[in-house]
Amino acid sequence: MALLSGGQMMKRLLVVWVAALLVAPGALSISISRASAVVVQHPVSTTFLELGPDTVISQRLRGTTYYGRDFHPIDYSGGLSGTSVSTERIILQADQTFTVHNIEDFTGTISSTDGTVLGTGTAKIRFVASGSFLPDPGSFTATFTVIGGSGGLTHLHGHGTAVGVPGVPGGNGVATGHFSIGA
Repeated sequence: MALLSGGQMMKRLLVVWVAALLVAPGALSISISRASAVVVQHPVSTTFLELGPDTVISQRLRGTTYYGRDFHPIDYSGGLSGTSVSTERIILQADQTFTVHNIEDFTGTISSTDGTVLGTGTAKIRFVASGSFLPDPGSFTATFTVIGGSGGLTHLHGHGTAVGVPGVPGGNGVATGHFSIGA
């Protein structure tokens, strides 16, 4: 078999490509439409209030460290409008510093700061927070990530941060982030 020059190779590739388009004309348009799909990130800001009481699932003390698992309702207003059940795992040190991992089962509507409604349904959101109960009333910072959704929030994606005051009932704060709906 003889070697082809660069120009001859390009001509053969062009012929193969054109032949492929003639055999499957929709292939190019599918690739282009999928490549051009743009997912818009919407800024969202919401306030939240932890309601009580805590329902304790488990708790134990190892040395001076408390390990607990509980759930309680949370009320959201603003960009997230609705309620959730928060299932939390807390590690509390003797100096009143803590780390919390929780899953929020949110039910409601999510809207961007410009009023665009992203959808209504349910969303599962993972929060990781750290902070301290001292000095009273304490404070925390958190990050969050959307890990699932259903109904009008089926293809919800999102992430952001939260700051606030810990405690149930009465813990409260502000969460800000970016959300999108798309496959």
